[in-house]
Amino acid sequence: MTENQKDNSLEIKEIIAPYLRYWYIYAICAILAVVGVKLYTRYIVPEYSTYATVLIKTGNNNGGQGGALSAIQEVNGMRSEGIDNELLSLRSKRLLKKVIENLNLYTTLTRKGKVLETEVYGKESPLKIIVQPKDSIARFSENFALTYDDKNVYLTQGGKVGKYAYDLPIIFDFGSITFKKKSAKIGTGEMQMNISDAQTVTDRLRGRIDANRFQNYQSAIILSMTNSEPEKAKDIILNLIEVFNEDAVDDKNMEARKTAAFVNERIKIINDELGGVEGEIENFKEDNQIVDPISGASESLTEMKALSKELLDLNTKEEFTNIYKNQIRNAPIDEILPSNILSQNAELSSYVSEYNKIVIERNVQKQAGTDLNPVIKGKTEQLHQLKDAIISSIQKEANLLKTQKDLINNKLKKYQTAFNRFPAQERILRSINRQQSIKENLYLLLLQKREENAIALATSADKAKLIDAPESSGPINLNFSTYYLGALLLGLLIPIGLVYLSTLLDTKIKGRKELSRLVGDYPILGELPSLKKEEANDVVTEDLSSLAESFRVLRTNLQFMLGASTNNEGKTILVTSTIKGEGKTFVSINLAHILSQLKDKKTVIIGADIRNPQLQRYFHGSRKNIGLTEYLYDKNVSIGDILIKSSYDNKTAMILSGAIPPNPTELIMSERLGELIQDLKQEFDFIIIDSAPLLLVSDTYHISHYADVCMIVVRSGFTDKQLLEHPLKAVEDHKIKHASFVLNDVNSRNSGYGYGYNYGYGYGYHSKKKKSWYKKLLSKITKK
Repeated sequence: MTENQKDNSLEIKEIIAPYLRYWYIYAICAILAVVGVKLYTRYIVPEYSTYATVLIKTGNNNGGQGGALSAIQEVNGMRSEGIDNELLSLRSKRLLKKVIENLNLYTTLTRKGKVLETEVYGKESPLKIIVQPKDSIARFSENFALTYDDKNVYLTQGGKVGKYAYDLPIIFDFGSITFKKKSAKIGTGEMQMNISDAQTVTDRLRGRIDANRFQNYQSAIILSMTNSEPEKAKDIILNLIEVFNEDAVDDKNMEARKTAAFVNERIKIINDELGGVEGEIENFKEDNQIVDPISGASESLTEMKALSKELLDLNTKEEFTNIYKNQIRNAPIDEILPSNILSQNAELSSYVSEYNKIVIERNVQKQAGTDLNPVIKGKTEQLHQLKDAIISSIQKEANLLKTQKDLINNKLKKYQTAFNRFPAQERILRSINRQQSIKENLYLLLLQKREENAIALATSADKAKLIDAPESSGPINLNFSTYYLGALLLGLLIPIGLVYLSTLLDTKIKGRKELSRLVGDYPILGELPSLKKEEANDVVTEDLSSLAESFRVLRTNLQFMLGASTNNEGKTILVTSTIKGEGKTFVSINLAHILSQLKDKKTVIIGADIRNPQLQRYFHGSRKNIGLTEYLYDKNVSIGDILIKSSYDNKTAMILSGAIPPNPTELIMSERLGELIQDLKQEFDFIIIDSAPLLLVSDTYHISHYADVCMIVVRSGFTDKQLLEHPLKAVEDHKIKHASFVLNDVNSRNSGYGYGYNYGYGYGYHSKKKKSWYKKLLSKITKK
């Protein structure tokens, strides 16, 4: 096996291990789930699926109508919309209510067995029950305890018992109930009876019926129903098909009747419209006084040419008159005016002649006098008056010409309008003739369709044809294999999920690999196994217990890290932790004793956690009243005054913390501590300093420079991963040098080694405890 394969195998084991340790919980949950399913299925009423194959006739297969009505149906919007509409119709509340009325499904009878309450239907029921609701809209639900014998029926509701005869209606608030016997002798029996309104039963029935296409066939469907009583489901499906066919026939007949009414109405309308078109042609010719629009157009064109020539002459005369008028108006008073310009106007000619005569006389008289001459002034006044009269006469002539022009223009417009109207009249006449032709053809078509519809009304075929009669499958809700498999999976997944969730939310450091990922390249010197509560204060001796062996491994790794001494001085080992409770004092005392077991080696342990001293728990002899605190602040105290022998062996010495001082940090920073350590190095091979936690106080940072190795204790299942960031940051900032880690309180399942601690060494040095059967099984599982 390659290294990669080994790593992968170990990673898989590491992933699976947290789940395998709770195998007994999985087993219990799985067993409970299976038992629960067993109890659950015992009380399930079996449900059956009943289905039938039906062929739906659509399009041109509409019974007797065939292709005869296809054109009319297209005109009237009655073409079938396909199989999807029929699927919707089969599950419609309208049809289901008819089924409920036909089969009288308002009533449900049930009979209690030893475990289940089952429905009683058809041949199983000795009674036929007919319910007539008073109101089809009202909602109600009534429950009765029904008891029967050969003579009477007894109904119990709300503690009241009623005795009723057969074949007679029983009146209630919701309607009436009639009980009929299916045979003369029915014996006695008891049942539960529920009576519900049509709406409630319809909703219940609609939820159990389904209609779908059959495979890829366009017109075949599967009509199915789930129910606890297969015979009832078969009756409902068959009656639903029957009701569907009746409804389809009614629809077809309704269509045919509506089509007949539509055709007859259209025939009457078309007949009236046809007569109207013919009258319209006659009236059009009379109103426009035309027989043929083409000949009328030729006559109008001749008249228009003559009028245009006459209008041109008048325009010329009018223009000449205007020119003459302007010339007269602008002529000087002493000039003679042109005459005979408008010869046809005698009045104008007279005025012009008189004007010219006076001009000549005035000019002669002016030669002998001036304009101030009274005679000349009189002549001038006469000329002005005549000039105004001439202009007025010319204007009259112009007005006459304009009047003549207007008359000719009116005539010309009349002929022009008539001429322009001739194409429109021809177009209108052709349109009327075309409408006449259309109406005639439509009239003949409607007469034909009326005959076809009469034939279709006389013949109707079923729309739904039953291909396969209704049949039922086995119980669909009692799939035991699925239930048990689901229960088994659920029984396993729930505890696995809880374990996964707890693992996901657990931020504590568990094993060596987890610690190794967090600390990176910093060495992990050893793992110390979990101890029972009563063993928490034990100190290792020269035995072969798992605790002793773990400390021996720790000792070996520590020696490699310390290396050989070059100056015959002892090695200083600082033991600390992140927070209180991680076991640094336990590690310190046991490490001191395991180092003392080396040949010719002596060890001393210093209780440097003077704020919270714990080292005295491991000393059982008579104590001195002084310790490290007294040594640091009192120079009269010597090393011999504070040094005591361990309670466990003679090669280990102890310096207890002493009294708790008010200024611990200042004492720790005292030079006396350095002198103490230096003196102890000359006498002891190993100096173990049990220091304060790193996160809580700064004491350890002030003495870490005395240490050859700084051992940080991490407790499995106790130390939070985030807390480890603090000592790692201190190491990176060089506040602590030569850092290493020890994992304390490691459970066997969290051990970083594949074999864990539960193997021991077993070479006859100590006995093994006999394992219980479940521990043996768990051991085998974890090995695998």
